[in-house]
Amino acid sequence: MREDLVQKTKKMFDHDIETITNPEHLISKLASKTIEEIKSIRTDKTGQLPPEEQRELSLRGDKTAFLEFHRFMYSLADDDVRRMMYSMKQFVFDEKLSKNGNEYLDQMIVNDAIHYHICLREKGYFDYAICGEIAASFRHNALRSRSFQEITSEHLINFAKYLLAKYFNIKKAREILNISQSALANELGVTPRQVSNLETGARPLQRQTQLAIECLLRREGKWTEFSQAECRWKGNDDDF
Repeated sequence: MREDLVQKTKKMFDHDIETITNPEHLISKLASKTIEEIKSIRTDKTGQLPPEEQRELSLRGDKTAFLEFHRFMYSLADDDVRRMMYSMKQFVFDEKLSKNGNEYLDQMIVNDAIHYHICLREKGYFDYAICGEIAASFRHNALRSRSFQEITSEHLINFAKYLLAKYFNIKKAREILNISQSALANELGVTPRQVSNLETGARPLQRQTQLAIECLLRREGKWTEFSQAECRWKGNDDDF
């Protein structure tokens, strides 16, 4: 959990600026426990759960709180959020999603969460008003999701992981090739700064560049290793 992000969210929350979630709910000693493990905690003869455990179960049971999804997003590294943003743009372009289609509500929710975190994390993008507008959009779509039982925290996390796995991770490819940004730039015929921007997602990856990196990996006999490293989550494209 990124404590700095939680504190930044808390500061906005305390100043009555709309946030994507209540920051007080993000950090808990129960966050890593399953529902079954929490239910098994009994401290008195009546068999009642302690107040903190009751609140945790109540929050997880709230259809539109998406507590576990928020904890997942707040635990991600900045580079992962940038990659997720680029991957989402590619996903929308490839799938030609309808922005107003209810069948794509889960993707709209994840998209709002991604942009909220970009605004929260990037110094050049952070703005209270913009964060508040994105948070309002997220909450609106979250409320609309009440009618869709399949839209749960687990479903949103799986889609977010799908976006990360779908993204062609140039940094991982370079690490497997065991070369510097300068060396990779030389192989691709670009500058080291361009490679850095590609790795962070600040610059979109062109198909010809992706193919060039794939050729480098295959030439060194490391394509299989890269492919296996990228499969952090094996999902079915048809699920989304």
